[in-house]
Amino acid sequence: MRKFIVSLFLLCSSIVYSKGLQAKFSWASFYTPSSGPYIETYLEVSGKSCYFSKMASGKFAASIEVTQVFYKDDSIKAFNKYNLLSPETEDTSRLLFDFTDQQRVSLGNGTYVLELTIRDKNNPSAKPYLLKDKINIAYYPSIVGISDIELLTEYIASDATSKINKNGYDLYPLVGNFYDKNQNQLKVYAEIYNTSSVIRDRKSTRLNS
Repeated sequence: MRKFIVSLFLLCSSIVYSKGLQAKFSWASFYTPSSGPYIETYLEVSGKSCYFSKMASGKFAASIEVTQVFYKDDSIKAFNKYNLLSPETEDTSRLLFDFTDQQRVSLGNGTYVLELTIRDKNNPSAKPYLLKDKINIAYYPSIVGISDIELLTEYIASDATSKINKNGYDLYPLVGNFYDKNQNQLKVYAEIYNTSSVIRDRKSTRLNS
């Protein structure tokens, strides 16, 4: 398996913007020899669009309920529900920050429908926002393949174990496809699979010819 970070652009994800609660969502699929294909989901929430409540620390934080359901042939194949907390703040009059979340979900090859629901838990009167998107996964051990392309805001060499770390790098996802005038590089991450088998077959062909 080979991995690379390059300055090219290819969007392989679905982007949505909710109403009221302002959020962006995207996803990308990858593959590991040990456990097979998986989906990474990326969610970015605008702090200024959330309701903040007082925490035990005396500071304020937003709480977003996130539900992910993956369907295949009308059957639920994966389910994930969690609360996404914003960073705590002392001043709710200047909510200029966004906060992000990344999840990994193991899924086999096939076509899925993802239902994503997000809800501001501190605003009970607001209706949840629902997104439906189709996901196709196709990775095969005997065929050279490439993962989806993960758009990045930054990458930093690191040996730490975390949700954002892959192959010695902390990868900070760009949730969306907008680059402002201050960004002069297009940073992305992708993986290429099964190239070693092709190289080995070509060497064998040369030796036998």
